[in-house]
Amino acid sequence: MTLVPFYALIILTLTVSYLIGSLPTGYLLTKIIKGVDIRTQGSGNPGATNVFRVVGAKAGSLTLLIDFLKGTLPVLAAMRLTQSSANGFTLAGERPDVWLPAFAGAAAVCGHNWTIFLKFQGGKGVATSAGFFIALLPLPASIALTVFTGTLLLTRTVSLGSIAGSLGLLIATAFLNSSFFLLTLTGICAFSVIILHRKNILRLWRGEEPKISFTRRPANG
Repeated sequence: MTLVPFYALIILTLTVSYLIGSLPTGYLLTKIIKGVDIRTQGSGNPGATNVFRVVGAKAGSLTLLIDFLKGTLPVLAAMRLTQSSANGFTLAGERPDVWLPAFAGAAAVCGHNWTIFLKFQGGKGVATSAGFFIALLPLPASIALTVFTGTLLLTRTVSLGSIAGSLGLLIATAFLNSSFFLLTLTGICAFSVIILHRKNILRLWRGEEPKISFTRRPANG
């Protein structure tokens, strides 16, 4: 593969990954099912948690699944694209079959968080980041998902589980992966999750963060 086509491949991969991530799943499903703008309901966030609260478990679960796949599919596609690449260009000592999928996943998360279809207002990237890292770093991501699930079950607070899971991913990557590039990437993603949850952190501090129920449907579902 010559240099110019390879760089064209990079641009195409990142652009398509961003657009896939930008698909406003929660917004579209809420519009279709309930005929309302999710951004004016509940917390105003178009992510899966708010869809659970506003529309119900089925719509929330479907939003969660699609948002997860928005992170996974670009990474897997980029891995496939770079398998046959003979180009020797490296970044931070990593081969294209490592860094291009990593950037594809990051582009998808950016698309979810700042979607072009909703004037660059999106979700908080937790489900899409989970899909991204399950494809890129399966073991650290599995540990992070376990931390998220455990925290959620103990506290019934999605935001606290999300923050704990992102920190769990960073710590697990630090212990299980020797790549400084991938460690830096997980650090940036963990930091972005925390920053996007800053309002939730304030509500947690004040004891005002909503909890989810495992025994009944959402009040507006």
